[in-house]
Amino acid sequence: MSNDIINEWLSKHQLPLQELAIKCDVPFEEIVEIAELYLLINCTIDMRYLYDQLEWYGNKELQKEISDLVCDTF
Repeated sequence: MSNDIINEWLSKHQLPLQELAIKCDVPFEEIVEIAELYLLINCTIDMRYLYDQLEWYGNKELQKEISDLVCDTF
């Protein structure tokens, strides 16, 4: 997956990601990092490594909301 595709998705979905950051009281940058991981997970065979990276964020509810957004719109 190219950076252009990731950046295009992130810019297109910036408002829902910002709303999620406010709703969950999480820095927007962290929301973007998680979304980028889910975008990569959807396009790679090395999913286990990327899912392991999500453990660092800890907030399962937030991760699910971002995952749903990425999966529904990508």
